[in-house]
Amino acid sequence: MGKVIFMVCVALWAFSCSIQHGEPVGPDCFFENMDQMSQWLIKTPYVSDLSQFKRTEYWQNPNEFWSNGRGDCEDKAVFAIWYARTQGMIYGLAVVDLNGTRHAMLERNGMVYGLDGHSTYPNMGILETYDWDAIKHKIRWD
Repeated sequence: MGKVIFMVCVALWAFSCSIQHGEPVGPDCFFENMDQMSQWLIKTPYVSDLSQFKRTEYWQNPNEFWSNGRGDCEDKAVFAIWYARTQGMIYGLAVVDLNGTRHAMLERNGMVYGLDGHSTYPNMGILETYDWDAIKHKIRWD
């Protein structure tokens, strides 16, 4: 009986944390702030799209990344941008040149930010930017 009550409580909790219409469910309730979320992201393994999906480029949606617990830089950036939106903060994704390699970071008003949303990188050259609508078109939601 206790196990059933626990499972019902977990289901109700998950439902109360969900976001409807193609948005992820769950992680918005696991972190208290952007710093906690970014610490989790830093600990998630970096795995290239080629290794993980046998494709040169694949943008995971936040649900996929949360479930897989691994990904490359744009997967982590997309997750951070999604999480920031659940907290009322708006960021885009910036593709920057990092020592001759393309790297995804957060962007707002032309400024480049780390995954925590407040560490700035003023000398990063932005190659491309994507707002949330453009990001949603780059990822699959099924």
